[in-house]
Amino acid sequence: MREVIVIGASGEAKAVISSAKQLGWTVRAVYDDSPALWGSTLLGAPVKGPLAEATETGLSAVLALSDPLARKAAVERLVLPWLTLLHPSSFMHPSSVIGLGSVVLEGVVIQPTVTIGRFTLISANATIAHDCSIDDYACLWPGVDLAGTVSIGEGACLKIGAVVTPNVHVGDWTVVGPRSVVIRDLPDHEVVEGLPARPVH
Repeated sequence: MREVIVIGASGEAKAVISSAKQLGWTVRAVYDDSPALWGSTLLGAPVKGPLAEATETGLSAVLALSDPLARKAAVERLVLPWLTLLHPSSFMHPSSVIGLGSVVLEGVVIQPTVTIGRFTLISANATIAHDCSIDDYACLWPGVDLAGTVSIGEGACLKIGAVVTPNVHVGDWTVVGPRSVVIRDLPDHEVVEGLPARPVH
């Protein structure tokens, strides 16, 4: 039985802990920098202390932060043996690849020849069609739908139910609002929402 720790005690951590348990893993502890959470539990896993203490455990870690900047900051701070987590109900075609430290939650479908980077988060029931690429630290929240040959830049965040149409690129660290539909390429560091998605000023 694999023993693991979880980095981050947000609501996303509950989904990660649940997924880890369904894989037969034991979650020994959760670490978070918020003192208000120390001493509490998440689905039976104790929240023990700040992120810095996680490196003392010697255990493999799963990243459970839903904000791309927070994910990158944690990875750069902590030298840990990171795990990639794929929920047992998710489907990833054998021709697709996923990077170290990424998390794929329940009901996700990843079609053929998809490339997913390091420390990404693919939340529940997201769908990724053929030939897509998703760069490091990107986050796809529940119900996101990527059509074929879409590329998602580093640290981009697609919120609940966002849709990206075929052959479109979403730039690095760009945020796509909930239920938005992206029909054209988006530059880096943009915030968009709507149908079709347009910049938010």
